Amino acid sequence: MPKPDDLKIDLADLFGGDLSEAKIAAERQEQLRSGSGENPATPEEQQQFTEMEAERERRYQEMLRQREEEITQNVQAAELHLIIPVDPPEGESLVLEEPVAAVSPDEVAPLSEEPLTEGKAEGKSAVYEETPVESLPLQAVETPEMVPAEAQEGLAVEALPAKPASEQMEIQPPPEDVPPPPPPEDASLVVPTPPDVINFDSPVLRPFGVPVPPVAPVPPLSTRTVPVEPTPPPPIEVEAPATPVSAPSGPNPEEVARLQKEREFLLLYDQYRVILLHELTDLTGERKAKTMLARTVELARNKHPEIFRNANWDAEGNLLDDGSLDEIRMLQNKSSLDPAQADSVQDLALGALYELRMQAVEKGLGVGLREKIRSRYCLWLTDRRDKAALSNPDVRSYDRLLKLAV
Repeated sequence: MPKPDDLKIDLADLFGGDLSEAKIAAERQEQLRSGSGENPATPEEQQQFTEMEAERERRYQEMLRQREEEITQNVQAAELHLIIPVDPPEGESLVLEEPVAAVSPDEVAPLSEEPLTEGKAEGKSAVYEETPVESLPLQAVETPEMVPAEAQEGLAVEALPAKPASEQMEIQPPPEDVPPPPPPEDASLVVPTPPDVINFDSPVLRPFGVPVPPVAPVPPLSTRTVPVEPTPPPPIEVEAPATPVSAPSGPNPEEVARLQKEREFLLLYDQYRVILLHELTDLTGERKAKTMLARTVELARNKHPEIFRNANWDAEGNLLDDGSLDEIRMLQNKSSLDPAQADSVQDLALGALYELRMQAVEKGLGVGLREKIRSRYCLWLTDRRDKAALSNPDVRSYDRLLKLAV
């Protein structure tokens, strides 16, 4: 852990403003709390300070109760899938579909209203030009029924020119009596005239020289019944069951328990930041307190980038301006380290950030406020450690944090 003399801190830049008035108020409260000092408190001042301390303690206990609920919920949160990927079944792969970008109505180009002359202009939509009906010329056509009788008498009909005699076709009338043709000399060539009525029961004529086969008599139909054995139904073909597709294997329960333990450790570490913010808000204001907490993260990241890389950004890409650390990113950074040295490297980085903030409180607001914040944090850790030991004897996480805070 770095020593206080090795860290140079510009308080005005670190807090984003002057702390002279806040330091005087912090020192006066420490005198009233301890009952020492050159200027003893009046009864009215002491009564006012006692009421203020009681209200501050009430708000502190309410903050601790809410914080306990947040820690319990965040340890069991579902963001652990960002660290533990779910393996797909054997032979299958997880395919991520790319989202289709939605096109807003403003991005759709409107159809061009320019008339299209010949062909289609490149890059323009085809809009055909319409000619209004009123622009078409109308021409009146007269029929013979529409012309009056007086006007029709004066109309001359032009005769068609006559064709020459060589091009004219003579139409001759048919002869009145045409003699029948003479009968042929060979009588075998005479085709017999078909009868008017056709007998369909007469035998079919065979080709010449082919004898007609005799027709066998048809036996009479038997009325005797013959028992018929029922045909068994075909066997039902049972399809072989398909190879069951195994469900995606979930994460290892031991790995989940380990990561939950790691996340709980980070949440317990962040408790001192919550206590520090609660104590500084009444003295410096919330803005200056958050400014100091956020800038100390940047200072610690310069010294330990392997632990604090992108730790002050959440999963949605929002900057954490209150000095908090994203547990998922912290776990991802730690997972990239050597497992044998990961805990020691993380403890060294977290101890440097803790010391930076405690030095800022000591130099800006006094030693008394620093000791108050440290004692409250250690008391909270010890009380929680004793309760956790009743159900789980493994309290190494609490021991690591107490060693860091002392």
